[in-house]
Amino acid sequence: MKNTGQPAQDAFDAHWATFGKSAAVIPYEDAAALYGRNKKAVSNAAKPCDRVLIFRGVTQFCEIKSTYDKTAFRFSQIEKGQLNYGTKITCAGGEYNFWVWSYHMRRWHKLPFAVVSCVKGQGRESLKWSEMDQFVIALAEPTA
Repeated sequence: MKNTGQPAQDAFDAHWATFGKSAAVIPYEDAAALYGRNKKAVSNAAKPCDRVLIFRGVTQFCEIKSTYDKTAFRFSQIEKGQLNYGTKITCAGGEYNFWVWSYHMRRWHKLPFAVVSCVKGQGRESLKWSEMDQFVIALAEPTA
C-alpha cells in the first residue's frame, strides 16, 4: 500500500479542529496539493513543515509523518530542508516537532526535533518504536 501521508495529515487537522478557537492549524501547501489543483507538475519551494499549530498560546512547527515500518521510524522520511528549518527554528527558540503515525503500532508520537538531531548526531538513522514510547500522544487515528 502506498503511503501518501494524507490520511495522517487529515487526522491531525481533524483532531485540532475539535478545540475550536483554542487551536489554529495553518497548513503549508505541498507539491501534491499544487499538482492536484493544476493537473501538471509544478515547482514548489521548500517549506519548513506541513503545519503550524497554535494551541492555547503556544506555537509549534509540525512535520507530519506516517509509516508502515514494523520496527522503527526511519529518518530517511525526513527531507534535508526539514532538518535545516528544524535547526533554524529551534536555535531561534521555536518549537519544531515530528508528529509520527505508526500504522503498525497504531499510535501517534510527538517527537521533538532536538531528539532527532541528537540521534542523528550519534550516527543513527532511525529510532526503534520501543525508544519512542515516551513520545506517545493521543490523537485520532487516520483512516487509510
